[in-house]
Amino acid sequence: MNLNIKNNIEIILYKFFKLILVVVLRRNGDVLPLYLLRKFDKNLVDNFAKDINAINIPVIIITGTNGKTTTTNLIASCLNNAGSKVCSNVNGANMINGIFGSIIGCYSFNGKFNADIIVIETDEKVFPYVISKINPDIIVITNFYRDQLDRYGEVNTTMLNIKNSIKSLKTYPVLILPTNEPLASFVGFNTKNKKLHFNFKSIKKLSDKLDDIDITEVFGVSVKKNSGNIAFTDAVSCPQCGSILSAEFNDKYAIIKYYCNSCGYKSNISDIEAEILEDDYLNFSFNNTEEFFSKIKSNNISDMQNNINKSYYSNYSNNSIGANDANCKNNCDIHNANTSNHIINNINKNFSFKPSIQGYYNILNYMAAFLVVKYYGLNDEIIKISFENYFTKFGRSFKKTFKGVEYNVDLVKNPSGFNNVLGKIFEKNNYINALFAFSDRDADGRDVSWIWDVNFEKYIDKFNNIIITGLRPYDMAIRLKTAGINAEKIKVNYNVGKALYEIINISNNDVNNNNITDDKKLSRIYIFSTYTELSNLEKIIV
Repeated sequence: MNLNIKNNIEIILYKFFKLILVVVLRRNGDVLPLYLLRKFDKNLVDNFAKDINAINIPVIIITGTNGKTTTTNLIASCLNNAGSKVCSNVNGANMINGIFGSIIGCYSFNGKFNADIIVIETDEKVFPYVISKINPDIIVITNFYRDQLDRYGEVNTTMLNIKNSIKSLKTYPVLILPTNEPLASFVGFNTKNKKLHFNFKSIKKLSDKLDDIDITEVFGVSVKKNSGNIAFTDAVSCPQCGSILSAEFNDKYAIIKYYCNSCGYKSNISDIEAEILEDDYLNFSFNNTEEFFSKIKSNNISDMQNNINKSYYSNYSNNSIGANDANCKNNCDIHNANTSNHIINNINKNFSFKPSIQGYYNILNYMAAFLVVKYYGLNDEIIKISFENYFTKFGRSFKKTFKGVEYNVDLVKNPSGFNNVLGKIFEKNNYINALFAFSDRDADGRDVSWIWDVNFEKYIDKFNNIIITGLRPYDMAIRLKTAGINAEKIKVNYNVGKALYEIINISNNDVNNNNITDDKKLSRIYIFSTYTELSNLEKIIV
């Protein structure tokens, strides 16, 4: 143990400050306590990081532009359900204070680390710093998009910073990468690390619609269809040589493959691929089961894998309800499931489930999480129940019904993510009443020009009423009006609370006047919020 008496006192103070923030002030309690403690102890992060490395706790780190929080929470949910104690920043506090605050919060008062594994998401900007302090065993890259340029610079620079920081490590963490995203996949190019790749196998269900939609809504990469070829818009140049990337789109299987005609850089062969089945079921299939198994089996000899095998599986009763039992509905308790046969090499060629959260972005998140927990040998039954019963927490993307009002909240921070959110919503809705909470604080990014790359023009007839709030409402109002949305539908209210109540009243009037077709007669609103406004909304909604 590398902690001293001073560090033990810091643990106590951290927990005390957090208790005050959460219980009394109703604020997220991970960031501010550590901010205050670091003012008095500049070596705090180093001391706790050294302790984590010394006790050899497995560490999973997730980074990327979009999907970090969902992927992190999916992984943590599976591992928790498998009987492990997980230390994680599940609330999405992914800067230095939030990350190490979450870790310190997992220590007991006597200085003992009270978890079996660490699962943390990190902001792209602080990722190099974090992995220079804590030794990761697995690194998940979700994607790289043009995001908050005033803080990060060009997306290629962000990717190279992350790639170089990984190459500078003395260890070789496993890299889990999306095949369909050229920049994220390039992180593993020409490295000695083990790599696991994931991608779509088929989106045949959508093949008839592809002329009408941005493929960004399907693949998480901003691309546009053009005469059988696809030109990337978020990742125009080859990350290897700088030439323009090309791609092919196969209408039969709807597979995206990219390549560089100059240097030969191309998409990898995926270890698993996702296919959308009937009734929104997903199927993950292994391209080469034996090869995949060899990648994870070779890791069994390490102490890390042995620790996982000892602690991550509970002793379940053979007489209890099994995950595939006909009586097992969505409310099945994972710890009552018949999962006694936890064999790490029991890898089926297919894994099917019905996801609890929809959207094509989330398919990629599910695949990344699946590879992580499968790497640690979790049984398919545990993963299936965890995935099908997972629900999003407040803070990124969630739905909550309270007093007859259904709140649909999405974090928006870049064009690709916003386009994906809009595509998901309007796939099932003819029109919506919307609240835009739009600000430009440091955590949001000062540069708001990215909103001009969001395809609002596609949905000008879909917005019934719009209220805009936050610090920069008129920037959004001008953007929406320029897109062609009737200015009479747009109102501005700087007060977040009043703006929320205003859009609720509008939606309630729709219900009362029978202007909706929903059988549930719910007052339904959609909220698009930048990061810092989420906490203000949380105080009102939750």
